[in-house]
Amino acid sequence: MKELARKIAGRPLEVPGVERPEVKPPEHKWEPYTEEEYQQIKKRRENMGIFYLDKVPSAEELSATIRKGMTIDEVVKKLGRPYRQPRGLGLEESGLNYVIAPERRVESPDGHAVEDGFRVHLDGGKVFGWSHSYSNSPKELKRVGREAPSLKMTAPEIKGPIEDVDFIDLFEKVDVEDPTQKVNRTDLEDLVGLAAMLADLPDPNESEKRVLRADCDLIETMAIHFPEIAALRKDAEGGKIGLIALRDAMAPYVSGRKPLPGERADLPPADGEK
Repeated sequence: MKELARKIAGRPLEVPGVERPEVKPPEHKWEPYTEEEYQQIKKRRENMGIFYLDKVPSAEELSATIRKGMTIDEVVKKLGRPYRQPRGLGLEESGLNYVIAPERRVESPDGHAVEDGFRVHLDGGKVFGWSHSYSNSPKELKRVGREAPSLKMTAPEIKGPIEDVDFIDLFEKVDVEDPTQKVNRTDLEDLVGLAAMLADLPDPNESEKRVLRADCDLIETMAIHFPEIAALRKDAEGGKIGLIALRDAMAPYVSGRKPLPGERADLPPADGEK
């Protein structure tokens, strides 16, 4: 049992009379993203219909900008597109959410929640107020040695009001230049993030039957590298994959409980690791 435990943990087996040092997992170093790197990330997100704030406006700035009675279009013209806000969610009654980019978060030294965005409150499609939102989520840092993304993909340009954007349709229309191309760990992390974002979208109809095409480029690309997605694609009923099934399949990767394919040694090692 002891030897089995060592195998599972990836440590060398004990040999009588021979002492072996314990193998420690690699320690990653982290640092803030450069402005150029952040702008590249921002562009990629916005191509996928995900919008974040570069900074959280102060109460004075918001009070000077947001006026009672403004329409949704007037708010978007003044403040830009809100964080992903799919259509059909009772937007005129619920409001617009603006969230700071993970790379631009301000962390509280004592761990208390800090301002991470704001919400514009609506009633009948007209503004009646606003309020800051708070979070103690950590600032997202760059792992030193992390490769730049190499997977070439483009999404349709988003036109019209953000509340009219159908993110499932957008996901399906993303064009991947070559789904079979070699990818790096950053590309795999991005694919996991896209799947998590899509599966986490609020459901306007509270239906568990939302689906997407199994033959779209992003699913085809993911199926090449993630066996769970390959199985979903193979067994897709009517050529469709349910978002709940997609969420469940990718959950272990999102949580970190399952290593990425590159960490299983079936892809070249990343970050200079041997």
